[in-house]
Amino acid sequence: MGKKKYNIKDYINNLSAASMTGNWVPKNKWNRIHGDCKSTTGGTWHMETMGTKDGVYKVKIVPDYDEKFSLEYTYEPSFEEIVADLQARV
Repeated sequence: MGKKKYNIKDYINNLSAASMTGNWVPKNKWNRIHGDCKSTTGGTWHMETMGTKDGVYKVKIVPDYDEKFSLEYTYEPSFEEIVADLQARV
C-alpha cells in the first residue's frame, strides 16, 4: 500500500500553536518556524514569517505559495492567531 498523499490543507489543519517557535527578526528576512508539524506531511510544507521595517508582519506557507494561505498583520500576531486565521481559510 502506498503512502498517503498529503495536501496543504492537511498541513494547515494539523498546525498546533502550542508547539510552534520562531520570531520576526531580522527584519525584512523570511524566518522559518519550528514545531509547525511539517513532519506530519513528510516535510512538504513549512511556515515562514517576516517582520518588515515598515511594521508589517507577514506569514506564508512554502513551497506552494498561495495568497489564500498568506497573511499580513499591522501588529505582531500570536501563533494562536496565525493558526486560527489559516485554518479559517481551509
